Amino acid sequence: MRFFSLLPEQGESSVMFTDPSCNSAVYDMDMKSFVLAPSSYFCKPYDSITVSIRNRCSSGNFLDHEDDHGLYVMNSLDDSFEFFNYCKVGLSTYPLLYNKWYWSPLPSPPSRTSPLVAAAVIDNSTICASSKNGTYTFDISREVWSHTGSWVLPFHRAAEYVPELGLWFGLQAPGTWQNRLCAFDLSSSAMAESAPSPLHDWEYLDLLPDELLPVGRALVNLGSGKFCIATHCRKDRSALQEEDELENIRSLGGNGGVQTLLTGVEVVRCADGLQLIHHKSQRYNIENLSIHCVL
Repeated sequence: MRFFSLLPEQGESSVMFTDPSCNSAVYDMDMKSFVLAPSSYFCKPYDSITVSIRNRCSSGNFLDHEDDHGLYVMNSLDDSFEFFNYCKVGLSTYPLLYNKWYWSPLPSPPSRTSPLVAAAVIDNSTICASSKNGTYTFDISREVWSHTGSWVLPFHRAAEYVPELGLWFGLQAPGTWQNRLCAFDLSSSAMAESAPSPLHDWEYLDLLPDELLPVGRALVNLGSGKFCIATHCRKDRSALQEEDELENIRSLGGNGGVQTLLTGVEVVRCADGLQLIHHKSQRYNIENLSIHCVL
């Protein structure tokens, strides 16, 4: 129940952390210092889904010309949904302005029987999200959910939009371990009647050694079509099943034979459409430690 997230509008050096007691803090890696943030309303597992959307400041002070940035967090264990608002100011420049930061609980999706498993920002006013029971859209300005269809978004956790390519990118949905990165059109018209199909898909991971079984994945957007894909693996193949992905990865406290493989890839345009370029892969096996999350 320890949750980490980058704050995109603060740059690559600001990490927000929430502990099991819902206490929040932001760590500035450049300044090597913490800033306390308001407490959240719900505890959040590390694998909760996060999407970020830029909003306009609504207060009547001199910051009206600045952008707020909203971090929307969907709990992976239940249907709780929460919003973290923070201003576009430097951590070391305007420390007294953090009273503009706040957490706000949001309405749960109409189907409250299972948590959300996949989500994406469609535009600056709409989030599309799926539980195992179907897909819904969330109108940010009205804070209202609408039912979209009985199908489920076909990717794992959050899909990332790449404006340079005009497409969304996500890892293939759980239940299959084909280790594929997929490109989707998630515009409203493309999802009017059914789940979107991948426009492109690529194998991003070479064959793992026989003793390793993947038990968790994370896609990190590095910008401009570049991604880092973290694959968590465990040595004991016989003890695990693919469909237990979330339960397995939550149990990775301590090493227990867990290794993390970081794979760098890049999607570029080519004569035939899009091409995946493989960059360096690095396997980490740190004694008595495991990588909690990759940002």
